[in-house]
Amino acid sequence: MDTIRDYYWLAKPGIVYGNVTHAFACALFAWALTPGSALAVIWMMLGLALIIGSACVVNCIMDRGLDAKMERTKKRPLPMKKISVRNATIYGVALFVAGSAVLLALVNVVAWMWAVVGFITYAALYGYVKRHSWTGTMVGTIPGATPVLVGYAAVDPTLPGSAWLLFVALLFWQLPHFYALALYRKDDYAKSGLPMMTVVKPREFVMKHIIVTAMLYAFATISLVVFSPLPKVATGIFAAAATAWVCVILLAKQRGTDGWARKAFGTSLYMPMVMLVSGVVAVAVA
Repeated sequence: MDTIRDYYWLAKPGIVYGNVTHAFACALFAWALTPGSALAVIWMMLGLALIIGSACVVNCIMDRGLDAKMERTKKRPLPMKKISVRNATIYGVALFVAGSAVLLALVNVVAWMWAVVGFITYAALYGYVKRHSWTGTMVGTIPGATPVLVGYAAVDPTLPGSAWLLFVALLFWQLPHFYALALYRKDDYAKSGLPMMTVVKPREFVMKHIIVTAMLYAFATISLVVFSPLPKVATGIFAAAATAWVCVILLAKQRGTDGWARKAFGTSLYMPMVMLVSGVVAVAVA
């Protein structure tokens, strides 16, 4: 059982579940405009989960030396040598092949293509940039937002403007979410030696990025209300929650402190659930 548990955690299930939630929410948004196949959506979630899990395994292999230096990650299976690099590689390949088979055979090629884009940008592009520049988090938002397109494509592979507005919204949400996390865990991240923004830039600089990118997220959700044909009540819920989150960030006391960053991060965790609820409402009122 310990081995099974180790392989489970090697695929970073938290990242998998979060991204699949976004994909499912966006499949619901697409369904509100173009009803599709329920089975295709279910298979999309499985195939996407497998490919994301594969990307996370590759990331763990690449980062095993860095992970061993940080308190938050030093007990992962590879730093602890509970799983060999060879076995982790086989596992990662198997997940990718299985996920690709599911998406290609049971969903469509467009959904598979965007899942692969997410895999490549996370495992290769983000993996490289974060080692050489403080802009790594910005690059990391690309694979973090591609599940939106995978989910939407499972219902409507033409990917109309609504899909791209949702993509932009999720892209902006990730920045304040991860900047806030990295700010209050600055000391731990510094141990890795990575040139993260919170390590190489002043706290004031990071704080401004959190505020500005959170506002951009709110503007992106408002653009869904204004420019997309999605049900206004659904996008209105989404935009109202995003705006409320920005207000929490702006009005919270001791701005820029670790406590403020923890609050910004903690409240950001409600946004994926709001997106899911909004998707359900969109289908219900369509």
